[in-house]
Amino acid sequence: MYESSSKSKRFYFFVIGTLLIFLDQFIKYKIRTMGGFYICNHNIAFSLSVYPWLFWIIWLIMIGLVVIFLYKKAHNRYAFWLTLILAGAVANVLDRIFLGCVIDFIDLKFWPVFNLADIYITIGVSVIMVNMLRSNKL
Repeated sequence: MYESSSKSKRFYFFVIGTLLIFLDQFIKYKIRTMGGFYICNHNIAFSLSVYPWLFWIIWLIMIGLVVIFLYKKAHNRYAFWLTLILAGAVANVLDRIFLGCVIDFIDLKFWPVFNLADIYITIGVSVIMVNMLRSNKL
């Protein structure tokens, strides 16, 4: 019974992640094609520059760890938040693969320009960190 429940949760997280990726990519497509404001960010978070080979190594390791954790522990209380992180990372990497940069379009004027995928990642990491700090498991 537990295995069936775990499989259904994995499927649920897969569907949510896929929908989040689609939403991010759809909005970026609409902004690009309808002449909205966006920038093509060739760097990483906060426009920091990093060697491309280092970016891909770090990205593969991090995504691999998140996928393994989600697959093995879909029942874990952090699974939804890990799904957000994974969806954001995949959405931004799709930009890099197909466009050569990440499309950023949200400009608050007091913060670097960002996108929906960045919001997914930020929320996921923030919730996990707060929960870990509260439970003294950091």
